Amino acid sequence: MRKSLAVLLVLALAMALVVAVAQDKPAKSKSEQEAMPMGMPTMPTAELAKMDVFLGTWSGDEVLNFPNMPPGTKTKSTIVTKKALGGMYIIGSYKGGWEVDGKKTDFEGMSLTTYDPVKQTYREWWFDSMGWGSESQGRWVDDKTYVAESSGDMGGQPFKQRGTTKIISPTKHTMKMEWDMGQGWVTTMEGTYTKQAEKKANK
Repeated sequence: MRKSLAVLLVLALAMALVVAVAQDKPAKSKSEQEAMPMGMPTMPTAELAKMDVFLGTWSGDEVLNFPNMPPGTKTKSTIVTKKALGGMYIIGSYKGGWEVDGKKTDFEGMSLTTYDPVKQTYREWWFDSMGWGSESQGRWVDDKTYVAESSGDMGGQPFKQRGTTKIISPTKHTMKMEWDMGQGWVTTMEGTYTKQAEKKANK
């Protein structure tokens, strides 16, 4: 009996010590709470909400200047962008293509974008029908200009990539894609994207 009471007393003292230590710890800041795996925000962050300007269906007019392609190759595209995974990500699907010497090439891609509150940066992933995949980090330079940058290796040669998007209006934006393969930045694609009107549901 005495042994049981002694054990209970030790456990009670241990619990009291744990509570006391916990109370002495300073409250975690908001950024520290966001960094905790179980404390990640369950609703879209204000930073991610800024990307809502890109939601919808867009028609693109693009000019391509990729290697092994006639400079100034024109193409059209359709991009559909929507929220996914509880609104914590934005997923985009791209469909386009180009024609060179009478040969048409279809091209598809998909993107996934979110805001990382721990790294305090936008993170983007891109995959396409040519087998290319990349991860970029993005930031708003100002209220109308968004820049995403990445780096990688192409055929054994390191390169950097930069995409600059400028908001012209709620229904129009432009984008310029640039590569740097050691000789400075070269423009590889420029596009203008116009938002399509939403189709009304039939009553």
